[in-house]
Amino acid sequence: MNGVREANDDRRFVARRRRDRRLRPSRREGLLVVVAIASGALIVAVALLALQVPDRAATTLEDRAFRGSTALENAHREMAATYQQFVTALVSPADQRAALVAESQRLGNLRDTYWHAYQRVAFGSTAERKLQQQYERVSKEIDAAGATVFGLADSTDTAAYLTAFNREHDLATERLMILEKIRTRFYTPRIRQGFADVESSLADTRTWILATFGAVVMLLLAGSTVLLRGTLHEEQVSAAREREHHRERRRADLETQLQRGLEMEPTEESTYDVILAALVTVRPDHPVELLVADSSRAHFRQAVSTDSPGAAPRCPVISPADCPAASSGQTRFFLSSGRLDACPFLRNRDDKALSAACVPVSIAGISTGVIHTTGPDNEIPDATELSELELVARKAGERIGYLRVLARSETQARIDVLTGLFNRRSLEEQARDVLEHGDQFVVAFADVDHFKDLNDKYGHEIGDRALRLFGRVLRDSVRPADIPARYGGEEFLVFLPDCTLTDARVVAERVRERLKSAVAGASVPAFTVSVGLAAWEPPETFSDTVARADAALLYAKHTGRDRVVASTEVPRAEDATPADGPARQPAHDDALGASDSVAE
Repeated sequence: MNGVREANDDRRFVARRRRDRRLRPSRREGLLVVVAIASGALIVAVALLALQVPDRAATTLEDRAFRGSTALENAHREMAATYQQFVTALVSPADQRAALVAESQRLGNLRDTYWHAYQRVAFGSTAERKLQQQYERVSKEIDAAGATVFGLADSTDTAAYLTAFNREHDLATERLMILEKIRTRFYTPRIRQGFADVESSLADTRTWILATFGAVVMLLLAGSTVLLRGTLHEEQVSAAREREHHRERRRADLETQLQRGLEMEPTEESTYDVILAALVTVRPDHPVELLVADSSRAHFRQAVSTDSPGAAPRCPVISPADCPAASSGQTRFFLSSGRLDACPFLRNRDDKALSAACVPVSIAGISTGVIHTTGPDNEIPDATELSELELVARKAGERIGYLRVLARSETQARIDVLTGLFNRRSLEEQARDVLEHGDQFVVAFADVDHFKDLNDKYGHEIGDRALRLFGRVLRDSVRPADIPARYGGEEFLVFLPDCTLTDARVVAERVRERLKSAVAGASVPAFTVSVGLAAWEPPETFSDTVARADAALLYAKHTGRDRVVASTEVPRAEDATPADGPARQPAHDDALGASDSVAE
C-alpha cells in the first residue's frame, strides 16, 4: 500500500512540475505584455483612422469663437471673485482690510488679463464694439464708486455709505450682464454649431469603433483565459503552501508545548497525563490509546486512553513481539479490518469494519510501546495527524526512557549492588525522617563472624556469596516495616521503627535461626552472625544509637559470637572482661551522612 501511495505521489509531482513550467510567472508576464501591446496598437490604429474627421471638426472649434468664449467666461468668473473680495474687505476690520484690498486688486488684474485676451480674438462687429465701449465705461464708474465706498467705510454717515455701496453693486451687476450678453450673442451659437459638426463626424465613425472594440475584446478574452488559468494554479499552490505552513506551525507549537509539559513531570506515571492531553489534541474525535510494555517487555499495559476512564484496551495485543508496528519499529496503516492484509488483532473487532493506525514508541532504540488509534472503515489518519502522532510517540519515548534511566540510576545509588539491600546512605536518610518525627525505634547491628578467615580460606567469591545469602535471609526475616541495609563490608544494620528491645530481639533471633537453615542448604561454608541491639533514647542522635548498638555487637563478639546482645546488657567499660581479645573501636563516625565506600 505504501508503494502505491508513493507512486501516485511521484506522478502528481511530475504533473505539477509540467504545469509549473508551462504557466510559470515569467511566461505569463510575457504573454500579458504581448497581449497588451497588440491590443494597444490595434486600438490606436483604429482610433487614428476613425477620428480623422472628428479631429478636423474639432480643429474648427479652435478658432476665435472658442477662445473668445473661454476668455469671457474666465473674465466673468474673476470679475465675480473680485467683487466678492471687495465686499469682504468692506465688512472686515481695518487692520485686515489692506490685505483683502490687495487680493481684490490681484483678482481685478487677472480679470483685465482675460478681458484683453478676449479683445485680441473678438470679431469686431459694430454691435460687439458698442458692448465693449459700454463695458469700459461701466468699469471706470465702478472704480470711482469703489473709491467712494472705501472712503465712507469708517464714516458715521450710514445713509451716504449705503447709497455709495448700492451704486457699486448695481454697476458690478451691469458689467457682469454685459459680459454675458457678449458671450451668448456672438460666441455661444458658433460653439454650438462646432459641436454639432463634431457629433455628426463621431456618428459616422461609431461603426468602426464598435468593430475594433469587439476584436480587442475577443483578443483580451483569449489572453485572459490563459492568464486566469495560471492565476488559479498559482492560488492553489499558494493555498497549499499556506496549509503546509499552518501544519508546520501547529506541529512546532505542539512539539514545544509537549516538550515543556513532559520536562515538568517528575515520574513516568505523571507524564501519561501530558501524553493523554496531546493525543486528545491530535485526534479529538477518534479513540487513541498508548500501550506500554513492562520492564521485561513481555506484556503490554494500557497507560493512556482517550476513551472513558478505565475502559478496556481496544487492541488485544499482548506483547511488543506480537504487535506488527512494535516488532517492525515502523508506523503501520490498516485501511480496513476486513482486508486480507489487516492486522490480526484488528479483524472482527467490535463486529464491524474499521481502520487503524499504529505508531511504535521506542525507548533507547527498542520498541516498548505503541500508539494505537482507530477510525471508520477506509479512513486512516491524514498526513498532519500522522505526523503529530509520530511526534507524540517520539517525545513520549524520549521522556519515558530518560525517567527510567534516572530511576534506575537513583535505585543503583540507593541499593547495595552485592546484596540488593539499601546502602548506608539510604538507611541514614530514612532514619533521619523517623528521627525528625520523634518516633521510637531500635537499631540492630549485625556482623558476619570470622569473615576475614572465610575470605582468606575460601576466596572472595565465596565471601561475596556468603554476604548475598545473609542479605537474602535478613530481608526475608525482618518485619515488613523494618529497613535492612548493608552498612559496610560484612556489617549489616536493621532499622526497626516503632519497636522495643524485646521485639527487636525476637527479630534478631529469627534471623540467626533462619541463617543456619539457609547455610545448611547452600553451597557456602557454615558461618554465623553476631547482633547488637540498641533502642533510641532521646535526645541522642541516630549516630549515638548506632554507636551503642555497635558496642553491644562488640560485646557479643567478645562473649563468644553467634548471639544477640542488647545495649542494656553491656557492662561498663571498666567492668568488661574481654573474652576474645582487645575491644575494637567503633568504626562508625558521628556524622549522619557518612557512608562506607564498600557498602555504597
